[in-house]
Amino acid sequence: MAYGFHLGMAAALLGLSMAVPASAQDKPYNHEARLKGFFDRVDADHDGTISAAEAEQYMAAYFDRLDTDQDGTLTLDEYLAPLHRAHDRAGERRRPGLEKALQRAEEDFKALDKTGTGAGTGHVDKATYLAASRAKFVETDKDHTGTLTLEQLRAARGHAF
Repeated sequence: MAYGFHLGMAAALLGLSMAVPASAQDKPYNHEARLKGFFDRVDADHDGTISAAEAEQYMAAYFDRLDTDQDGTLTLDEYLAPLHRAHDRAGERRRPGLEKALQRAEEDFKALDKTGTGAGTGHVDKATYLAASRAKFVETDKDHTGTLTLEQLRAARGHAF
């Protein structure tokens, strides 16, 4: 399963959990600062690496936040909601990138929907979501240490799990 699965990381890097005032919409986007902030949040033990367990814990919690109806599955609308919110409040300079991110995320969801329990139903369960995240983590862990460094996360362009 080598999906381009990365919504959780994309959302965190875009700062989707934070409200952005209209006056800040067109301020320069500091990708490196957001990447480092994301890394620090996921690296729960602050040892300078993200373990597979830390990544999975983050992604499980992110799934729970996305699952707004708390039915244990994600619909396409739930999956895309953070990116839609970011797009709606983004300035003109950021909108094209967010439109591309929305297209990729929709493709990712459709790929996830083809696997796991309830395949093809338009619902992705947590086990399928986390399995895709684990597969992406392993793919990104090029040195096979079971951890990711900030450099590996940067090289994966934020799409590491």
